[in-house]
Parts: sequence; C-alpha cells; structure tokens
Amino acid sequence: MRTISIEQKQALEDLSAQGLLKNLPVQTAEKDIHITELLRALGDLRVEHDFFSDMKRGEKARHDTGIQLVFAGGTCLSKAHGLINRMSEDVDIKVLLTPPEKPFTKGRGDHARLKRLHAELPKLLEALDFPLLQYGDGIRNPHIRDAHRYYVVGAGYASSYDQIPSLRPELKLELIERKPLLPLERLQFGYLYEKLARLPFSAPATIDCISIAETAAEKVLSLLRRCAWKWDGHQRGEMDAALVRHVYDVGLIAQRSPNSLKAARSIFPQLVANDRDEFRGQHPEFDTAPANVLRRALHTAKANGELAARYEERLRPLVYDELAPSFETSFELFEAVAEDFLSACEDVR
Repeated sequence: MRTISIEQKQALEDLSAQGLLKNLPVQTAEKDIHITELLRALGDLRVEHDFFSDMKRGEKARHDTGIQLVFAGGTCLSKAHGLINRMSEDVDIKVLLTPPEKPFTKGRGDHARLKRLHAELPKLLEALDFPLLQYGDGIRNPHIRDAHRYYVVGAGYASSYDQIPSLRPELKLELIERKPLLPLERLQFGYLYEKLARLPFSAPATIDCISIAETAAEKVLSLLRRCAWKWDGHQRGEMDAALVRHVYDVGLIAQRSPNSLKAARSIFPQLVANDRDEFRGQHPEFDTAPANVLRRALHTAKANGELAARYEERLRPLVYDELAPSFETSFELFEAVAEDFLSACEDVR
C-alpha cells in the first residue's frame, strides 16, 4: 500500500513546524500528495482497444484519442485553478467522448469505449499501489451504473499519521460521462505543500480542466437540487453533509473570479434542463417546475440553519485560509449568485 516517501514526510513536518503550511494539517497535506499522484497518472492515461474497423494484421490495440478525461469539481478549483483554500478529498472526472478518427466495427460504440476505460482504472490504481477497498453491507467497489456512464471507486493508502475526523483515509475517484458546455483549460499543478511553502513543483501534473464558470453553475445547481430532494421529502436517509462546500466555493468564486459568472449564468438553464431529464422521477415538482423548486430550496437554506451548522462542523476543518469567511459571508455571496442564475431559467421546460 502506498505511503509518502521519507523525504516528503520530513518536508511536511519541517514546513508545518515553520508555519509555512498555514492551517493545513500534515494529514491533509499527505493525502494531497496521493491525490496529485493519481491525477498525474490520469492525465497520462491512454486507453487502447481493438474496436477500429481498419485494424491491420498483427495490430492488437490502438490508442483511442477520442476518450478525454477532464478534471472537475472542488479539487480542480483548489489544485488546478488555485481559487479556493480548502482540502477537497474526492477526484471528480468528466469523461468527454468525441468521434473516433477511424470508424469502429459494427456493434462497438461509446458504451464499449466506457467499459474499456473503466477496465483500465483498477489496473492504474494497482500500479500506483492504491489497493481497492472492500466495503461491507454489499456495497460494490467499483460501483458502475447508467450503462457505464457513471463509475466510482475507493482506494486505500497507508497514512504515516494518526487520522483526523474531518478526513477520510482513502481516495475516491468518480467519473461521469458528460460533455462540458464551456471550453476546457489545460492546467499544471503540483503538491499543495509545495504551493503553500512557495517551493517549485518537484513533480508537476498536467490535465485538461473544467472552467471556473462551469464549476460555479454546477455547484449552485447541485446544492439547491439535492437540498430540495431531501427537504421536500423525496430522499431516503441522510443528506450529504459535505454539500455545504458549495456555499464556500461559490462565495469565493464570486469574490475572486467575478468575471466568470456571466458565462456561468449563460449555461445554467441548460444544466437545469439536463438535471431535470437525468433525475426525472426523483422529485415530481422538479420535473415540471425546476426553477420554483430550486428557489424554494434557496430560501429554506437561508432560514433553517442546517447548512450553517454543517459549515462549522464539516467545512471549516478543511479550510486553510488564514482569514476563512464565515458562513454568513459565504452564504450571502452564494445567495446573490444563485438568485442571478435562477433569473435566467424561468423558461426551462
């Protein structure tokens, strides 16, 4: 099972003692090293198969250049865009499929391409010495659904430190096949501890990334739709306590990248329509009047105090801002952005 090197462990402890990691616990910096290693490998991943109709005699497989992995979510905002100062634990990847350079044989299409991609991921994790975890209660790992459009896998690593409650001692990699609506950016980044200490990146990673604008629109929609699903009585079990991260993230986007909000607003109605179609039947009112449902969730979020409590319990321990914004400050910014986005989607049908 993978561990950080002796040199990395010494660097973390020395920099922490010198106060150069700000408020970042060494456990969090350690996990970020493993996340960076995984992202570097994903950026270099080549998916090969024999689906091409013009395969030559003796040619066993060929690189499919139309399978593109796109880094997304809060981890991308933090590591690649450098916009937020919180540890984001999960690696979110969008899979973008474009037509192949050469035709495939009959019966081979995007479903087969996704299956081949997903078959490569356990091999990649094993090569990195991140073993797949065994979960109880019949939970499958990896978990695949929606005809291989969705894939999530949990993998382990060996920590050199006692664990902290706010951090899961595992890696979670989630892929969803979905075409981004805005142009991508190819970005380079390194270990978080090197960034905080203003050190040159010793082993940079490069990968295609979702834009700040598209991330903002997705985060507003995700928080409001999933809160509405729970608060309107349609979700079984507990609401994801980590959802409050979207309040912090969108608040900082509004402060630090306000120019991205116009583009985010322009795609918000399409994202709402996509979610309505994808999750049809989960929330009957969302199927017919999504903007009304989202606006009601926004008003409830402001009044019921649940998100404020989660902000203190689940978000603050992962934030390494020296002057971390309060929930009130973050929510005020989130609310203004959400109201603006919602005003653009009254006609979603």
